[in-house]
Amino acid sequence: MAEILAIHQPNFAPWLGFFHKLSRVDTFILFDHIQAPQGKSWINRTRVQRGGNPLWLTVPRGRRFQRPELISDLLIATPDTLQRDLMNKIESYYRKAPHFSAVKELFQSILFKTNSLQSINEQFIFAVAGEIGLDVIFKRSSDLLTDHPYIRQLSGNELVLELCTLTGTRTYISGTGCLDFIRPNTFQDRGIEFVFQHFVAQPYRQGHDSEFIPGLSVIDCLAFSGWKGVLKNLA
Repeated sequence: MAEILAIHQPNFAPWLGFFHKLSRVDTFILFDHIQAPQGKSWINRTRVQRGGNPLWLTVPRGRRFQRPELISDLLIATPDTLQRDLMNKIESYYRKAPHFSAVKELFQSILFKTNSLQSINEQFIFAVAGEIGLDVIFKRSSDLLTDHPYIRQLSGNELVLELCTLTGTRTYISGTGCLDFIRPNTFQDRGIEFVFQHFVAQPYRQGHDSEFIPGLSVIDCLAFSGWKGVLKNLA
């Protein structure tokens, strides 16, 4: 049973808003059985910065021959060198940051000996949630297919609503990026409270004199504010 539920794709090194949503729920469904976005997406890249200049940190995606690809099926193009390549880039961006050692330890804790993009993303999310003490039960939508295969045929509002019903959700927390398809009244009709997430990152020192850059990966906040700073920004 989920008292408070949120659902989101397992993005790579997500921004603070992702973890703010995590901090507001007791159950979180990783939306992985759906079709993967084509081309560039948050599934395999995130925004960081160097000296006040925003940059993309990207995990190269491998190729499969079947179409469409599901998020759970996505591969990494360079599993043998990925950890080294990412750390080289992160070190060049953040080595002078006061809490760079925490970023380094975070990436060293992740097992990169896999060609599964979802595995890398999940390990990162779980590690951050653990470090800041979030008590969250994680589920994968793909695992729910085992007992409820019919949900594969659902999409949009109907899919989210059914996942809430299956998990006994009492309150569903949603981002505002779904306004094109979500219908809050249908949740209320089933006795589920529907709440929109409202999050604005509080400015923190980013190691430059330029204006604060919002929307960056949690990596940035961790590098400059440490784990306590990350948690404080989610309050």
